[in-house]
Amino acid sequence: MNRNSLAGLAVVLVVVSSTLGWVGASRIQSPQEMAATTAAPAASPILVSVEEKVISTDVVARGTARYGDPLQMTLPPSALKPSQSSVTTLPLLNAELAEGDVLMTTSGRPVFVLTGARPTFRDMGPGSRGDDVRQLESALKRLGFKPGKVDGRYDAKTQAAVAAWYRASGFTPMKATDAQVAAIRALEAGASASQIDVLNAKDTKAVANAGYVAATENRVATTAAVARARAMADADNGVAAEKVASLQGALDDLLMVPTAITAELLSAESALATAQAQQTSTRLAGTQSVFTAQSAFAPGTWGWNTAHATAQAAATAADLAAGNNVSDKQALLEKLRAGASGLPSAIRTARSALAVAAASATAIQRTGETAVATAQASGLGSSGRSAKAAVNAATKIRNNALAALSVAQERARLASGDLDAANRRTGISVPSDEVIFVASAPVRVSEMTAKVGDAAHGPLLTVTNSAVTIDSALPLEEAPLVTVGMTVAVDEPNLGLSTTGTVSRVATSPGTDLVDGFHVYFSVDVDEAPPGLVGSSVRLTIPIESSGGAVLTVPVSALSMTVDGASRIQKSTAGVLTFVTVEPGLAAKGFVGVTPVGGALAAGDLVVVGFESAVVPSA
Repeated sequence: MNRNSLAGLAVVLVVVSSTLGWVGASRIQSPQEMAATTAAPAASPILVSVEEKVISTDVVARGTARYGDPLQMTLPPSALKPSQSSVTTLPLLNAELAEGDVLMTTSGRPVFVLTGARPTFRDMGPGSRGDDVRQLESALKRLGFKPGKVDGRYDAKTQAAVAAWYRASGFTPMKATDAQVAAIRALEAGASASQIDVLNAKDTKAVANAGYVAATENRVATTAAVARARAMADADNGVAAEKVASLQGALDDLLMVPTAITAELLSAESALATAQAQQTSTRLAGTQSVFTAQSAFAPGTWGWNTAHATAQAAATAADLAAGNNVSDKQALLEKLRAGASGLPSAIRTARSALAVAAASATAIQRTGETAVATAQASGLGSSGRSAKAAVNAATKIRNNALAALSVAQERARLASGDLDAANRRTGISVPSDEVIFVASAPVRVSEMTAKVGDAAHGPLLTVTNSAVTIDSALPLEEAPLVTVGMTVAVDEPNLGLSTTGTVSRVATSPGTDLVDGFHVYFSVDVDEAPPGLVGSSVRLTIPIESSGGAVLTVPVSALSMTVDGASRIQKSTAGVLTFVTVEPGLAAKGFVGVTPVGGALAAGDLVVVGFESAVVPSA
């Protein structure tokens, strides 16, 4: 081996030796290094984003969609058609009919579909009035015809609009036959005769009423005198009684005051009374002497005149003497009275006035009783009884006349009604079996009952409106949670169907509408029905409780609880984890709404829902 080969070999040995030494040194570890390399790696946080959305708890059910409000079509009989109609054409099953379309024909006549709340129940023609006529006019107006004012009166404009409507649809409007016109002429004659009977009955009533009024007035006159006499007597008695009561009161007041009348005053009063009596006696004696003197002679003779003058002079002288005596006694009495109390005089005056008033009251009462008795004898006698009998007779005559008038008016009313009904047949009319009112249009033919050639009575076919309704059922425990008006999400992912609706009905008890006794029927009205919905089984999702709006939402697993019972989440910001205290809200479907109360939190932030351990490499 030469020197160059040995040198190369030496270099190789040095390199190999160095390499082996480095490898050996790298595999030698300290205890700390060995513990660090054998420990489990740090766990990685599992992060999800905070979302802002509505949270709700739901009731989920399934249902089948159909067209809503099924209605069986029946035709009321028409008085304009004497014979039974038969079905001549029918629509196709599932056909859709708009307002104004012909649903079918019976004996070649059309049956129109119109929109209205009231069903057809009678023929409508000239003179008809009512809500059914009003909705007919409204339908004609919507269809572009001109019925005039929509007022519920079938007038000439309504008739013209009906005629135009029938002709535009390719049919002849209904008119009266010759036999009907002839019948109307007879009814018109009968109505005229009835009106004449009414006029005659009114005349009879007027005469009877005049007799009743006269008899009543006569009876009133015979009893009025009694009433007036009694009223006058009561008034006079009242006035007299008031005067007596007033004087009695005055006397009672005077008697309450002690009085002392002297013997001289009593003697003077007695003397005055005696003088007054003597004066009266003297006057009567003088008058008697004049009559006696005159009776001895013929009236108008000289002797008669002389005797009269002599007797009259003597009587006058005696009266003058008596009067002087009275004056003297009166003067004496007045002199005594001047020195005495005036009370006894007042008492005597009051007593005297009371006595006079009492006598007057008695006389007035007797006079009034006499007047009333006289009036009663006159008013309640034979003439009074005759007046009462006349009133009774006049009353019966008047009542009979009223009854006769009532009968005549009822006959006239019936005749007029028959005439009106007949007149309606003379113009263009709408027979009751040629129009069907439905709540809304268009409608769809859902079922056929009748066949062509069948009699046009009873259920003929069934239609539904174009709205879509979903029939479903709820378990007993969920039924109380659902109420009418709730919003419903309708979908079926496998069919690509998705829409919304509203709960329209919830049954009040289980087992109705073909569901079993453990479920409660409910229905949903669909807002907009996508193609293919009718007849499909779909999912119905009804939110029962909702957050009411979009809220910050995290998975339930993101929440943890502190030792003091507070809720918190762990937020990751640039890899740094911090805790945020939150107030939890509604939870549903694995998510919970949160409101930060200790720290910041916003949609898009990352929160920890768990930790994922790294895989430890094998040795």
